[in-house]
Amino acid sequence: MTCAEESAVLRAPARDAPRIAPLVGGASRDLILHRLGPEQYFAIGRVDDVDALARLWTAFEPEADATPFTAWSWIGNWIRELPNTAQLHLALVQDRGAIVAIGLLWFNPCRRRMLRLNRLHLHECGIPEIDCLCIECNGLLTRGGVRSEATAALLRGLLEHPGVPRWDELVLPGFDEPAPVRTLAADLRLAVDERLMPSHFVDLAALRASGKSYLEALCSKTRRKIKAAMRDYEQRYGRLECELSRDPDEAGRFMAELMALHQANWTAKGQPGAFANPRFVEFHRRFIQAQHERGGVRVARVRAGEQVVGLLYFLIRDGVVAFYQSGYRFGLLDRHEIPGLVAIAAAIEQLREQGFMTFEFLAGKQQYKSELGLGCRERSWLVLQRPRIALRIERTAREWRRRVLARWRRNAAAA
Repeated sequence: MTCAEESAVLRAPARDAPRIAPLVGGASRDLILHRLGPEQYFAIGRVDDVDALARLWTAFEPEADATPFTAWSWIGNWIRELPNTAQLHLALVQDRGAIVAIGLLWFNPCRRRMLRLNRLHLHECGIPEIDCLCIECNGLLTRGGVRSEATAALLRGLLEHPGVPRWDELVLPGFDEPAPVRTLAADLRLAVDERLMPSHFVDLAALRASGKSYLEALCSKTRRKIKAAMRDYEQRYGRLECELSRDPDEAGRFMAELMALHQANWTAKGQPGAFANPRFVEFHRRFIQAQHERGGVRVARVRAGEQVVGLLYFLIRDGVVAFYQSGYRFGLLDRHEIPGLVAIAAAIEQLREQGFMTFEFLAGKQQYKSELGLGCRERSWLVLQRPRIALRIERTAREWRRRVLARWRRNAAAA
């Protein structure tokens, strides 16, 4: 696909909507448009050329609401991990002559106990060794502030479009705006299985405007605890400093330290650790090498004198810093040893001073996230099910089992 063709795709007039498929054909040669309304179309087709898809995505991205997980830097790297692209489908929504949303769906025929299912995953694939990348801030890549409308078009299109592979479940992991999905799913008679997780954050811009440091904004109990630990580190080892990686090579060295500490801590608890998976390690090695110079990633190292307290791995997009992974050194202090809280607090303060907008802890119920976050939103992992008798029986059995277990626990506690 040439640059001119890409431009034509993104600006095709509404009257030409049925004819724009050949222009996107470099990425998907069997892309078929389906009319949803007078000027709205949904299209889906198998991905045939990843290079053409990259050109389409990167041409669309600059004016879109990309997150670290929906930018091509992540999506393109994720595609390299997939076993093939035969099951990967490009979905797009066109409205009033312009493409307003694009996304990728992986078609996953699978078995769950006695059930044979066809599942569609948005920016995931259902393969645990790959899905351990844990996508968040997920959704269609959209322009013009139409995320809810585009998501509605996606759901309608997947139900109405004759070219969509037969599916039973639509998996929407790490979704940021679940409310419209729930409402529309009810209207379309789709069952919803949802897992909500808190996602804490720090509004760094608001913090700067208030004139407060990060520690000053924390509750008094947490602030005292962190200050006591910082004081002990500095008295024993020297000044506490946070260094952000300056180039890909330094980021690589910092990541090697981070992985060693992370793995040591988790294996000591009898857990494998995130970096036990070679595919996970290789994904992030490529990601750091490709994105560091573009400002898409940083690794922070927090030291007390010459002693490393902890290292933090950040994904960055448009001033938003997503805290993705970490490694901490234990055993440096006899008391007040909270290297994670100290390292995170030091890094957040540095990011506040450097002008970043938001620090995202990402989803999770860990205590440190609620202690250190100054705000919280909900993030959702959704599975939408079509009205299938087998799925209805499965949901009923699961609910019955949940109630029986809850009653058994209540009786056991009363005894």
